[in-house]
Amino acid sequence: MNGLDACHDRILGALLGLAIGDALGGPIENMTAAEIVARFPDGVADDPQFEPGEVTDDTEMARLVALSLVDRGRLDMEDIARRLVQWAEEDTARPGPSTSRGIQALRRGVPWRQAGSIAEPSSGALPRCAPLGLVIPEPNIVAATVACCLPTHRHSLAIAAAVAQNLLLCRLVAGVLWSEAMASLESGVYDLEGAETIRAALTAGTGASGAVAVLAEAVACVAQAPTAGAALVSAVALGGDTDTRGAAAGVLAGTRWGAAAFPLEWETRCSASADMRSVADGLARLYHDLRDETSLVDRQAPDERLVDRAGRPH
Repeated sequence: MNGLDACHDRILGALLGLAIGDALGGPIENMTAAEIVARFPDGVADDPQFEPGEVTDDTEMARLVALSLVDRGRLDMEDIARRLVQWAEEDTARPGPSTSRGIQALRRGVPWRQAGSIAEPSSGALPRCAPLGLVIPEPNIVAATVACCLPTHRHSLAIAAAVAQNLLLCRLVAGVLWSEAMASLESGVYDLEGAETIRAALTAGTGASGAVAVLAEAVACVAQAPTAGAALVSAVALGGDTDTRGAAAGVLAGTRWGAAAFPLEWETRCSASADMRSVADGLARLYHDLRDETSLVDRQAPDERLVDRAGRPH
């Protein structure tokens, strides 16, 4: 497998993993770990009573961002903000509290840079921002991720968690080993409010709450599991925010091990799998294109302006 094919496989694995993890966690969201064991004593992946398949808002918003990247050929936050508002108007849309508040602000005409909630470090930005980590070049990934969070999540810890996730994804897609990607992140490679809290949580394998806890637990599951499937089962078995943690573990596991790492039955039963395969093709092409381009986002002021593919303000 040549370098580009390997990147394509990791991008496909990431998107499939995100959707499959979301679908595994969706039916048991907000259940405790003890309740999950009591209801599914054979484990969620093997119990005949367990019926995953439908994805949640986590996959839908990740797809939304991925399609914007493919269609626009760059990070266009005005386009993403419009798509968020349009998506929320669909009958099937079920955004979480922070995302709902942000979208309501966008509807009122609040600029996307100021629309996001600062009330709590909720986890909804993690899966939504993940497609950026799969294609944006590393010199731009911090600024791009910050910008993508702002329409719905402006709490510093929610942003820092999404940045940490995307730094990992960026390196894994490029072929960096898991241990090396983790070591560089834990040793401190980005200067952002909340970064120390994230590093401490990654070291401990858990965090206080919200995005910090979801990311740290997802990372721990992927780090400790022997396979991608085992990582997802461990992630959703923890209870609580199972869909978002499953999606976060899935995107990391898929990027680490590739698309073939997930059981074929899981992919077949996941309602978004075919769609994610199509989206992955577009992202893989964009990954290659952007390696020959200059800055997409001004690293010095990601919350003030965007730049086009040639680095010019617009």
